[in-house]
Amino acid sequence: MNSVRPHGDFLRFYVTSSENKDAEYLVDLDCYWGTGWCNCPHFKNRLEPKLAAMALRLNHRIHHEFRCKHIRSAVLHLGQALADELLRGKMKNKENHEQS
Repeated sequence: MNSVRPHGDFLRFYVTSSENKDAEYLVDLDCYWGTGWCNCPHFKNRLEPKLAAMALRLNHRIHHEFRCKHIRSAVLHLGQALADELLRGKMKNKENHEQS
């Protein structure tokens, strides 16, 4: 699994390479209608040209088949962080109700 850490900008993350732990790629989940963008060679050389060429036919929707493993890792990281935050809020509400 790739290591993911926030970039600091909304929906941007640094994701480590699975082949070279010293390499990090920038992922922006706000690009291409939520499909995402990555500066890894696989996305830049293979996936992005196809995505850009098909942009008008894709109807501005998310297309998972154009996500590299770094984008998928960032999406999973964001989903888990959101789930954790929702569960913390649920537990806090439960504790507040029990104390009342």
